[in-house]
Amino acid sequence: MKKHFLAISLTLCFMQTSVAQSRLFLRPTVGLQMRHSYIAQKADGLSLLKSNSLGNLLGLYIDYQPNEKWKFSTGALITADYILYNTPALLSAIPFTSLRIPLLVHRRFADVKFIKTKHENPQGYLIRCFIEGTAGISYNQAIQQYAIANVPSRQILKKQNVGLELGLGFQLHGVRGGNLLRFDVQYHQGLGALLEVKETYLYKNMQQVGIVQSRGSYGSIKLSMPIRIAKRKN
Repeated sequence: MKKHFLAISLTLCFMQTSVAQSRLFLRPTVGLQMRHSYIAQKADGLSLLKSNSLGNLLGLYIDYQPNEKWKFSTGALITADYILYNTPALLSAIPFTSLRIPLLVHRRFADVKFIKTKHENPQGYLIRCFIEGTAGISYNQAIQQYAIANVPSRQILKKQNVGLELGLGFQLHGVRGGNLLRFDVQYHQGLGALLEVKETYLYKNMQQVGIVQSRGSYGSIKLSMPIRIAKRKN
């Protein structure tokens, strides 16, 4: 019993020390993404009108920064997109939304300063930009799809997958050292299908079965504003 009490006490002390040397941010985020879809099972008469479609995203990150070099992020993002393809009988557009929960690691590797100023301020420059490399994984779930036309021979399967993320982040700081806007450029690679559309139709008097999929793979640009909710304690 004493050993358990000691272990809990040490853990609490460590957490208090960690919090005392860290910062916590909320980061509302908006952005654009270019999502890729493809034909998973070919069929005569089936074609993609767009293999890459432009969509938008909206979300909220929580950033934990234990020191000046490292940062860890999680949160939730809602992305909106569509699959657009053609069969001999019908032009089909399948808009869908998905939920993404990322777990990211950021490492600062550059500090770029612009416009040196003579006025007293914490950093000596009018604008300062921290450049970070980003890597991580995410859980993705297709949560809603809307068929433009109700076709009995069509099957739409909402799925979930995991993904890998790589990117660069550019965090701007103002005269007083506070956070300004943050820009991120990222690529997300989905592992496995996120949305699958199966079409059955007649083409030249023969039944065809084709499958169109999206893995949720895309390149994105994001704009966010970090809001510090826990100050660093010395």
